[in-house]
Amino acid sequence: MEQGMMVEMAMAQTTEQQQEKRMEAANQSPDGFKPPLYKEDWTETLRRVLIDITNSLLGDSSFIKAPILFMLGPPFTLAVYFFYYVLSPFHILYNFVLLVATFFTTPPLFLFLLGVLLFWIKFILVLYMDIVNRNNFTYISNLPTQFAFGTAFTASYAVLYKLKLDSSLISEEWWDTWF
Repeated sequence: MEQGMMVEMAMAQTTEQQQEKRMEAANQSPDGFKPPLYKEDWTETLRRVLIDITNSLLGDSSFIKAPILFMLGPPFTLAVYFFYYVLSPFHILYNFVLLVATFFTTPPLFLFLLGVLLFWIKFILVLYMDIVNRNNFTYISNLPTQFAFGTAFTASYAVLYKLKLDSSLISEEWWDTWF
């Protein structure tokens, strides 16, 4: 009776050991199949770099250092989120309003340059976010959307100004107007 029980225990241990070996083998997969290692938020990295720069430049000067370190706390986070969620999508609204205004009048050239600048700031921000989240499989890129917006606005402006040039609503002097 004891021999039968010992054989069963030995068989159970062997089965458990085989199961553990299978689990270890299953966990040893190529790096591409492992779940992504999420890095910390890019705002935290930027904040830490700015704090290190502040510490190295100011040393123990607490009179100037204390307000700067405070500003790198909650106000910094609010500024980053305000830029990301309010100012960066603003380029779409700005360029759309400018496009509609172009139907009725001829805005100065600097307004179009401002629209291009806003577009490229947003584009660089989206490109940076794509690079930061390249290992995050749940991240959805907005880069094609930004390209589509930029292309649509640029083509629309080009068609409108071509029509205005052909109908003599715009002269060559318009290209020199900044305000």
